[in-house]
Amino acid sequence: MPYESLYEKAVTAWDYSQAVPVVVTTLEQLQEHGAGAPVWRRLGRAHGQTLTAALDNPDGHALLARRAVGDVG
Repeated sequence: MPYESLYEKAVTAWDYSQAVPVVVTTLEQLQEHGAGAPVWRRLGRAHGQTLTAALDNPDGHALLARRAVGDVG
């Protein structure tokens, strides 16, 4: 659920303040492909991703895009 910011110019997205992203992989995948490869699996997502993609908040990017074109206040 979206939340309001205490800061006037802040960009808000979904409230993940209570969420802890859990990402997993195997030692074999790390040894074979390296930590920068899409070997990370965030629980709740379907496919392997890079670590930065697995930890990303795509809802925040969507909100920034809508704000850029003036669709949200």
